[in-house]
Amino acid sequence: DTFAFIGREKGQNYGIYLINQGRADKISNEAIDTILSKNTLEDMADAIASRFKWRSHDILTFTLPTDSIGYFNGRWFLLSKLINGNETPWNGGYINQFDGEYYSASLKKFGKLSDVNTEYGELIPRIVDIPFQNPNNNWFAAQKVGMTISQGFNDPVVTYGNSLVTNGDFSTDTDWVKGDGWTISGGKANCDGTQITASALAQTQSGLKALVRYRITFTISNRTAGSVSLHLGTTTGGISYSANDTHTQEIVTTDDTGPLNIFGNAAFVGSVDNILVQEVSQTVPTVGMALSRNNVEYGDYLFRELGALGEYSKHLEWNYPGGLGAYDGFMGLRFYTTQNVDFDTAGLFLTIRA
Repeated sequence: DTFAFIGREKGQNYGIYLINQGRADKISNEAIDTILSKNTLEDMADAIASRFKWRSHDILTFTLPTDSIGYFNGRWFLLSKLINGNETPWNGGYINQFDGEYYSASLKKFGKLSDVNTEYGELIPRIVDIPFQNPNNNWFAAQKVGMTISQGFNDPVVTYGNSLVTNGDFSTDTDWVKGDGWTISGGKANCDGTQITASALAQTQSGLKALVRYRITFTISNRTAGSVSLHLGTTTGGISYSANDTHTQEIVTTDDTGPLNIFGNAAFVGSVDNILVQEVSQTVPTVGMALSRNNVEYGDYLFRELGALGEYSKHLEWNYPGGLGAYDGFMGLRFYTTQNVDFDTAGLFLTIRA
């Protein structure tokens, strides 16, 4: 067995070494050594190191205060995340396998390695239990419960459906209608620039819905001239793409007919591949409250919607014409949410029915 560590030889700068059969071989390069030099000895001692198998590949990661780095297939990579246009080091942290999946945990975040670039997988629920006790243990009837929440940076829960595209990776020369200049080979759709005007690579999208938001993802490579643009049904994307990169655009359809068209303009020379068309679904974030008479068995959650994105505080209220039931001296409240909010217990109140 082998293991990796941060260390240094006498009189040398810090680097990353791999011990194998009794010897320590340095695997870090000059760029990685420079990153390590920006960290103090205490920072490097607190570095979070992980090693795991991912699709039969041996992967090493080191999370430092300044950077997150990974070693894969003999090469080093900077690991980062992009949120709302802001790029920061990826907090991969500790990575462990459970039930056939790999999970990472670091800095109050919990994530799962997946086949696509997603947010932190399934949202992790937070549950807060609060009891109400009658001072004399007498029966009482509850009319309503109110709760104030604060720091309501609640994100809408966004999910993406299965892709409507068939053969989006161009593994075969099928399923696509190719305009002038387009061919399919080598796992890509290739445009050679022989088209006189804009030319489309098209595929009818079965299951397309009207007035629904769709996310279209595609990759441009080998581009030397011109640009491409998107049409979904009769809706135009309105953006021209010319960079060799993976691009994402969201389009709201005007009808439920027509194909996905990837138009190469009259000058476009390049390739596209990895095409996805996914329905975008968004649910309103909520807080649920369940009630108990014995602090063991709780009823179903009764949900209330949270405020808009960025709303700092909101008062939630559970109030029904018939009240919330009668209790023998004790009433248990359980609040449930997956959102990034704080519960203000000073703003919690119970109204007793007369």
